[in-house]
Amino acid sequence: MNSEDYSWPLNLRQVRITDRFWGREQELVRREVIPYQWEALNDRIPDASPSYCMHNFKAAGKLMREKREAGSGFIPPSYTFRGFEKLPEDPANPDPDRFYGFVFQDSDFSKWIEAVGYSLANYPDPRLEQTADEAIDIVCAAQAENGYLDTYYIINGMDRIFTNLRDHHELYCFGHLAEGAVAYYQATGKDKLLKAAMRYGNFIAETFGPEEGKCKGYPGHEIAEMALAKLYEVTGERKYLELSRFFLDMRGRKPYYFDVEEQERAEHEGKPYKAPEEGLRFQYHQAHLPVRQQTEAVGHAVRGVYLYSGMADVARLTQDGEMYEACRRLWDSIVNEKLYITGGIGGTHVGEAFSYPYDLPNDTAYSETCAAIGLAFFARRMLQIQADHRYGDVMEQALYNTVLAGMALDGKSFFYVNPLEAVPEACEKDERKRHVKNVRQKWFGCACCPPNIARIISSLGMYAYTCNETTLFTHLYLGSSLSVSLNGNPVELQVETDYPWDGEVKITLHTGNGETAAEEAQGADELSKADQGQAADELPATLAFRIPGWCKNAGIEVRRGQCTLSQWTVEKGKVVSCAKQLSLGELAGNIFPGKISGNGENQRDGGNLPAAGNVTTARSLTAAGNVTTARNLTATGNVTAARNLTATGNVTAAKVINGLPCAVENMDGRLVDGYIYLTGKWRNEDRIYLTFPMDVRCVRANTRVREDIGKAAFLRGPVCFCMEEADNGKDLHLLRINAEKMSDIEVERSFRLGHEMCILKVSGYRQEPSEEKSGLYTEFSPAKEKETTLTYVPYYAWSNRGEGEMSVWAKV
Repeated sequence: MNSEDYSWPLNLRQVRITDRFWGREQELVRREVIPYQWEALNDRIPDASPSYCMHNFKAAGKLMREKREAGSGFIPPSYTFRGFEKLPEDPANPDPDRFYGFVFQDSDFSKWIEAVGYSLANYPDPRLEQTADEAIDIVCAAQAENGYLDTYYIINGMDRIFTNLRDHHELYCFGHLAEGAVAYYQATGKDKLLKAAMRYGNFIAETFGPEEGKCKGYPGHEIAEMALAKLYEVTGERKYLELSRFFLDMRGRKPYYFDVEEQERAEHEGKPYKAPEEGLRFQYHQAHLPVRQQTEAVGHAVRGVYLYSGMADVARLTQDGEMYEACRRLWDSIVNEKLYITGGIGGTHVGEAFSYPYDLPNDTAYSETCAAIGLAFFARRMLQIQADHRYGDVMEQALYNTVLAGMALDGKSFFYVNPLEAVPEACEKDERKRHVKNVRQKWFGCACCPPNIARIISSLGMYAYTCNETTLFTHLYLGSSLSVSLNGNPVELQVETDYPWDGEVKITLHTGNGETAAEEAQGADELSKADQGQAADELPATLAFRIPGWCKNAGIEVRRGQCTLSQWTVEKGKVVSCAKQLSLGELAGNIFPGKISGNGENQRDGGNLPAAGNVTTARSLTAAGNVTTARNLTATGNVTAARNLTATGNVTAAKVINGLPCAVENMDGRLVDGYIYLTGKWRNEDRIYLTFPMDVRCVRANTRVREDIGKAAFLRGPVCFCMEEADNGKDLHLLRINAEKMSDIEVERSFRLGHEMCILKVSGYRQEPSEEKSGLYTEFSPAKEKETTLTYVPYYAWSNRGEGEMSVWAKV
């Protein structure tokens, strides 16, 4: 770990998303999803599962008010276990003083307020802010005097708080509360909810810790770990970071704390307790081994990636190299053995969990929306430690596919589970596939996914960009404008692109000096007089851009006015050509052998000036033809070439180079871990052009993935595609791809779903179905097929045209 490589996300106030693709999604969240979810939290959505979230906060607030009014005469409720989920006997008339819903129902509000905070940072909305303030008043009124804030126990009896950490989600709810409070504070400057979260955090810190007499437990459902790290970064209170590290340090130690608390509960309730057998257990909770010893991603997928995200935060903030290495191993376990092509994770509905390596069934996949979101959390935190395209690639893969698939195009219904193959009849009649829904649902009793979608889409700028004192990192490509400070100097960037449908990206820098490149190029005589003032107009900085792993050959070009300063071509993760120019000509041809150096006189040549080594002169350098060097070119005076000027190394001159200002020593371009680092002295309106050709890619799975043998899937850029019944008819299993016409795939821009997207037209075959009178089995004969065209739509857009079959993979 090298702290000099670390970066941190930009504040959303520094980023404005102008992207057509993601701007639409953010506007959808702001106009549709956030108001819709507020109605859902208040149980006002017809035919949707009730949340009871705000009902519970109001009931707890009423109880706290009664306690204050009664003083010492108040008799608190004594804890009564009411089940993991409690529903009213009469759904139409719930008791206003009772707790309903799941034990973690409080977190619905916290995720909603987090999305609200991010949305307000992007788009100030006084009415939404007023609604949020009123909701915060309700929540804060429910907080106990000691800081505890969990309505399940406040209403049911606080005498047994923190006695079932494995199942009862108090620390999980705290984690979401802290994250929501930080987001709202950063967006609005209002700290009422933040102070409530801090009081709760202080109470937890007084209860848990390594000191004698404190509880040695840790969360059953992780998220508090990364929330405490965030609370530390915002408040500077070291105790929150120490508490996060304590939870991680205790996890997986023997005797298992979950056994300890179960024995204590049995003794309290007067029930017999049987000690469990020795061996590794609690894989579901990622508590089977100490976190630094874990090598394989196991258990509940959402819990897993939330834990790994917290581990990455603590590793970075405490310089814990051993924990960071564990994060890297767990990342590799996910990406190399357990990741769906759609960026989803969680191969089995049993425990909503990671399955064994390479077990990635398509029709029974769980691939929870929240798990893909958690994977993006993990990826961004790993990127903060080390910019590596592998993390950015997976983050992009998850966001453009499984995360977006979790929400309908109108923002009013949601997927909890994201299969890669679906047949309506099977979803309805096969018990093994009951978890798979063929159409999105309006809401869920366990509604973690809808507000999670809202909060990650609203905070996308924090995933697209991170920075440190010297470097701005671009991890995702989306139209946006952003302002940062690099080396103490302000700079603004404008990013223009039609990603993910087009791989052309243009970045324009605005350094604040107000001088354009056109003004700079008005003539050598005028510019040479400005020699003394050039340094004030320069911005020394590094800009780092992810080269997507899916891109076979990428182009990078830096321009000033009409001049190309530098060009690079990257193929398969390696720089294959590098041209550094400061001329108006084209790139020179070959580099010829030779060496020229001078100590005092001007260097002049009537034709070409080639050198395989350095070219150095104490004054000016002039050539009527080309100037070419394989290394560095340095002159104290001017550098002039009538045609081309090319150097593989640096070009430096004290005054002007070919009539252009020489303030920029040739841009240094380094490719490190899939990021191209452009370092130099930037000027106002310098431009960077990135080109990522988006060829359609036909891919197959590793042969260890049994479900996908003999099949292929299509991707273009970061987007995965699938077939739907609406375009291809029923019985998608009878279709196969024509392997001989892979090069003839047609890419078509379409608005067929009311949303601009690319669709693919692929040559294929449809097998003729068996005759109705034929038996269940018959003698083998070659299948009869007819040529057909297979239509593929983006995976995220499936199931927006009613119920029907869907498949990502197809036979070849």
